[in-house]
Amino acid sequence: MGKLLIIYEEFNPTEEIVIGALKEAQKRGVFEIEARRSAQVTASDLSWADSVFVIRGNLWLTAQLCKRAKRMNRFCVAYWDDDYSELVPGLVLSPAREKAFREILRLSDVIVSPNPLLAEKLAKTVGGKRTALFDTIVRQKDAASAPKKLQDDGLVRMVYAAGVGHTLFFDEII
Repeated sequence: MGKLLIIYEEFNPTEEIVIGALKEAQKRGVFEIEARRSAQVTASDLSWADSVFVIRGNLWLTAQLCKRAKRMNRFCVAYWDDDYSELVPGLVLSPAREKAFREILRLSDVIVSPNPLLAEKLAKTVGGKRTALFDTIVRQKDAASAPKKLQDDGLVRMVYAAGVGHTLFFDEII
């Protein structure tokens, strides 16, 4: 069984969903996983792993961990669900984070995203890489049924599931 080291910088809903889905795969015997915040990754973690899976990496430390993993002949996967190459107006990556983001893209063996257009776009920014789609696993018991009858009172209701950082984008849509 392969050993997958998941590296993340902050634990937020994206990390929770991705790590949760990978834990489901672990239960099925696909691979063993260990998840670590980038600041907590040790040399023994990198030695233990066959592959490294970086979630939304854009820190210098994470880029250095990817470099070390590549020197150790580890397979590196980079996951993004947001386009860090073109952020919405008002949100900016610092030059250091932009450089780390590009370095992680460059070092990765495959770019993974739930959005095929984003995966292809990011792959092209570094001369073309393999891409893969990542769909979250929804257990039957967690799936909700649609209501039998929808209320038609003439109101339009929108639900936009996102983090606080998407407020500007949401306001722009409205």
